[in-house]
Amino acid sequence: MDKGVIDFEHRFIAPFGYDAVTAAIYQRFWDYPRSDQTGTMKRWEFSDMQIAGYLLEVDRICEQYNVPAVSEYFDDFLMLKSIWALSFEKTEDGARLPSGRWAWRKKITLYCAEKYLSGKPIVSQAFREIGLIDAPQKR
Repeated sequence: MDKGVIDFEHRFIAPFGYDAVTAAIYQRFWDYPRSDQTGTMKRWEFSDMQIAGYLLEVDRICEQYNVPAVSEYFDDFLMLKSIWALSFEKTEDGARLPSGRWAWRKKITLYCAEKYLSGKPIVSQAFREIGLIDAPQKR
């Protein structure tokens, strides 16, 4: 839209570009295993090449409207999205199920914070494996 992006899903104010930038990797925040430890909840995922093309297009639109290229803030937005994804879950889920979504997302948020604070890039392709580290195995 001419004046920005409207997000009807959760209706809140966020930094410019937040949803536009993280939309391409959003599914990686939800790629946790099912309760029986088989498969994933993932329904789709963009390739790294598709994400790069998408970010180029978003930056082109930013340039057209004389606003800073939002891809420069990609890791800033990933850090914010990881915090949002963790806070979105009910903590009771994590307390009841050690391998639940809350515990999974907490590991991802800690990973993002470590990378962000050290100035190293956040690698969203690694989210699933990071979330599964030390997860209890179903017997």
